[in-house]
Amino acid sequence: MLNAIRFNKIKDKNLDPRVLKFRLSVKIRRIIESSLKLENNPKEREKLQKMMELEEANKSLMSYDDLNVLHSLLLRINSDYNFFFYQLLDETSAIIPPSSSNKEYASRVSELKRKEANQIYHSMTKGLKIVASNQPRLNDNDWRQLKPIITALVNSIIVIVASFFFIYKAVEYALPQKNISIQMLVAILGTCVIASAELYFFIKIM
Repeated sequence: MLNAIRFNKIKDKNLDPRVLKFRLSVKIRRIIESSLKLENNPKEREKLQKMMELEEANKSLMSYDDLNVLHSLLLRINSDYNFFFYQLLDETSAIIPPSSSNKEYASRVSELKRKEANQIYHSMTKGLKIVASNQPRLNDNDWRQLKPIITALVNSIIVIVASFFFIYKAVEYALPQKNISIQMLVAILGTCVIASAELYFFIKIM
């Protein structure tokens, strides 16, 4: 015999609701009955009526996808229906198959997890594949042309950093007493001059 429990009472948070069957509460059934009596949206009401007839044929059981459709129909038909989907789920009783002995249930869970993992993987790698396929690869000749530019850039950065510390310490020794504000100001100004010169020569190399 299948085990029925209120959806919000399920303790296993890893249980995939898409493999369960659901039974509507009296409260939701009353909302559906009042929605079917409304005069607006005849097409949606017809869909809702057929869904409830199918639910009756299935011994009052609905799938997770059916609940999604039911929720959408009620939102369109009944302006007084202001439930969120999780609130609709809380108004159902979930029919939980015995996972330890139900091979079909275990297979279904495994298949859903595999599909979900594949979707996540493809969404993460799709953009990377496009970038990798569209960007040209650098050959040996390109690397030989880039090498002096990279070397000059690294040397410029080292010179600028070293100049800053050199000027900072030089001003410190030149002053009668240590003054961090003046040392920083002179070091920054001096470094800017040196950086401008390095930038000039770097542009000439390029």
